[in-house]
Parts: sequence; structure tokens; C-alpha cells
Amino acid sequence: MLVVKVGGSGSVYVAARPLVCVRGVCEYQLWTSKFDAYGNRLWTNATVAEGPIYQPGSRVWPLGLSDVEDLWVTVSGPGAVGTVDYTTTRYNSNGVKQSVRSYDGPWGGNDLSRAVTVDKNGNAFVTGFSRGSVGNDFATVK
Repeated sequence: MLVVKVGGSGSVYVAARPLVCVRGVCEYQLWTSKFDAYGNRLWTNATVAEGPIYQPGSRVWPLGLSDVEDLWVTVSGPGAVGTVDYTTTRYNSNGVKQSVRSYDGPWGGNDLSRAVTVDKNGNAFVTGFSRGSVGNDFATVK
């Protein structure tokens, strides 16, 4: 899946979660790039997912972008003990990773992020599904 977000300056942010195979070894990566308004690539980051491959959780979801063009990318990826958790990465406008945060719900099951948004104060909110005591519930975290 490929997602795109356009910033106020006309910059374009693109993120993808491809399965990359080299010599029979396959792993999901998170690719994030920024292009200027003329299509020139300004930066690209590629990160290898940690833990086992989990195909259903290997998607990247809509991007969050702050007023100063800090970028938030959320994916569902390998968590503790074979489960899936939210993982959200923040990059500054120059593509430097600022933080990586994960969410593992209270029941320790699969947690699948679905969206991230950023308010005017630069706070990111990630929402999605979280395994509850009797099935899936939703969870929104700041």
C-alpha cells in the first residue's frame, strides 16, 4: 500500500510498506520520502520491521502532518510474543527520526492501527482496533 500527504508548503510525503526479498530472505520495510513542490526527492528513510513477518498487519495507514511539517507514520507490526501492535514513527521536516512509539493494548492481543492525525499543537492521535476481553474494541492513543 502507498499513501500520500501534501503539506502546506506544497511538499509531498509518500510512505509504503513493501515486502523486500534478497537471496530468499524476505522482510517488510517502511519507506518514507519527502518531495518538494517540483517533484525533487528531498529525503528517504527505509526501516526494516523487527520480529516475524505479519502480512495482514503490514500496511501503512494515512499520514499525519503537523503545521511545521513533522510527519507521523503509523503501521501495525510485530509486537510482543507473536502479537501485532501499533507502531508510530515521527520524523521532522528534514527526515530525521524524532520518536518511535508502540501501543500494546491491556489484553496483550493484536492491536491494529488505522489512522493518525495531528492537532494544531503538534499532538498526534492514533486510532485503530485493539483486542479486548470478548473481542475487538477500538483504541485511540495520544
